[in-house]
Amino acid sequence: MSCRTSSSECRSPSGIAAEPELERLLSVLRGLRARHEVIAIACSGGLDSRFLTHAALLAGITPVLFHVSGPHVPAVETAQAQAWAAREDQGRGLCLRTLVCDPLDVPEVRANGRERCYFCKHTLFTRLLAETASVAGGASFCLCDGSNHSDGQGYRPGLRALRELGIRSPLAEAGLDKPVIRKLAACTGLERPEQPSRPCLLTRLDYGVEPTRAILAGLEALETAMEDILPGIFGRLPDFRVRLAGPHLDEGFALQVAEEVTEEGQRLLAAALLARSLPVPALLPDREISGYYDRRAAS
Repeated sequence: MSCRTSSSECRSPSGIAAEPELERLLSVLRGLRARHEVIAIACSGGLDSRFLTHAALLAGITPVLFHVSGPHVPAVETAQAQAWAAREDQGRGLCLRTLVCDPLDVPEVRANGRERCYFCKHTLFTRLLAETASVAGGASFCLCDGSNHSDGQGYRPGLRALRELGIRSPLAEAGLDKPVIRKLAACTGLERPEQPSRPCLLTRLDYGVEPTRAILAGLEALETAMEDILPGIFGRLPDFRVRLAGPHLDEGFALQVAEEVTEEGQRLLAAALLARSLPVPALLPDREISGYYDRRAAS
């Protein structure tokens, strides 16, 4: 696949440059560009990595974009990320270089302990560093990810792997948390500033439960369906997760939504899933989405 890069610069609307948070981020990015000939970004297609790419363009940088696909990433997310990067009408026209990587090949990831994310990110970003070096062809390069300031406030063993590998996190370095990122995304014209967070599918299993491709495929099918169904129930897409209800696939799935699902909503949801020949998950009462299994382990 040949990759095109955009020669146009994405410019912020009049007055937006006065936003101090945006200026801090642009300063971090320009500092990286002053020291490195190639700036690469690991772009999952989520809001954080999309906004980081958007900000790089605002800073006059045409980044090299990488995306990792595998059984832990729904195929629809990969397709959406590729389509977003390629949009020329939004001043991008970028190629998203996609690497196929299976974290289930890593024994520590299959064991699914509390350090799972460390081993997963260390493996994936080691591969991304090698790919970035290949693209750079001897030029100085820097690989960035979309971690933000909020991420450092929870249990995130994957961040340790990023630090060890020298991965830069400009959003976190500029002190930008998720609410600020949403605000800046909206005021600089980035599509879908309200996009919910969607970490990899491995986070839908309790610690110690071995992930299999069949389990991940089942989670992917249900979450992809939820993306279509839930907006019809709530009027928008709420933050949600589909989780494995027990240690085995035949024990079924559970749905966790960040707000109340009424009895009528449950009826509509069940009918929509059954119409697609998909299982109807049980509802989890906990509406705090992030850190669900960490809270269970601590209780």
